Amino acid sequence: MIDNIWAIFNFCYNQNGEVIDSKANLNLYDTIPLLFIDTNDLEKKKIPGLSNFECNCYLNSILQCFYYCKDLTNYFIRNEYEIIKKGGKLSTAYLNLILRLNKKKKYNDAKILLNALQDVSYNFFKKGGNDPKAALFYLLENLHNELKEQNLNYKEEDICCEDIDQERVFQRCKNNEENNKSIISELFNWCLLTKNECKKCGNIHYMCEYQNNILIALNKYETKEKNVKLDNLIKFYFKDAEKHFFCNFGKEVSKVKFHKEMISLPQYLIIILNRKIIQFNIQYEDLIDLSEYCVNENNAKYKFIGASLTNDYEDKEGTHAISRCMTSDGSYIFNDLTTIKSCNNINGYNPYILFYKKI
Repeated sequence: MIDNIWAIFNFCYNQNGEVIDSKANLNLYDTIPLLFIDTNDLEKKKIPGLSNFECNCYLNSILQCFYYCKDLTNYFIRNEYEIIKKGGKLSTAYLNLILRLNKKKKYNDAKILLNALQDVSYNFFKKGGNDPKAALFYLLENLHNELKEQNLNYKEEDICCEDIDQERVFQRCKNNEENNKSIISELFNWCLLTKNECKKCGNIHYMCEYQNNILIALNKYETKEKNVKLDNLIKFYFKDAEKHFFCNFGKEVSKVKFHKEMISLPQYLIIILNRKIIQFNIQYEDLIDLSEYCVNENNAKYKFIGASLTNDYEDKEGTHAISRCMTSDGSYIFNDLTTIKSCNNINGYNPYILFYKKI
């Protein structure tokens, strides 16, 4: 880890979009309080950030990552009139935000989008919506519902109960997905197959579901190390785990080992490192390979495109969320409206939600 955040920043940008040299107090990196100097004669940049209002840094950090999921952004730009015609509150608000960011406006905010998110997701604020993970879940769910293709003749098949026929389980799951499609499901959904051998009936049981993220519970990850690699956390997620299982054949509950594997891969992989307070640093890589966890695809390599980062490491008071994204001009830190050209490591912050693209 680099000892101080300011040592890795060559330039940063103030709220007027001007490049400034940043050499601030070495102890202030936890909340990145940028100190500005007069640089009227320096070149102006066109990397826009999002203004903070009502402490919505949690939402800004997610929206910046979504913006650099190029296939999603291009979809909204290409289908502007169709999206408006559908009349979805959230998708229309997101479209307007995309268009403003794409035109490199100096000042952008997500007020309209936040209001729309509140309208379509009553539980967003009721259940503590001011969190990057909550913002991500409700954005994905509601954008999908507003943009999905309707198939009124299709009745969803039951895939929740266990079955001993793997192909049958997967086909039912696939049918449900095919008849519930949107740009969100096409880009972010992947299929998880879970199987276990029941000690009571002797059969192998399969369950299948499409998911739009890998959710890793860090509070269950035991380590004495101060630095943990993302690869180790992914391995922990796919590790066989013992759970209680009710067998419909044996009609009894027993403790069995569950094995997870991916049987399809998404274009964009979202990894959520679920935690409250963590006691170790998380180191993430620019490239990850999921080959050992995926049974059907040879190419399972992903490159980093963005992350929502928070400073809730070791009981910090007052959490602040920022994002790091890979742009066409290099790697940038988005601290709300302020954008900073950066290197890989940011002391004081840990990744909360990571975005990768398949290569």
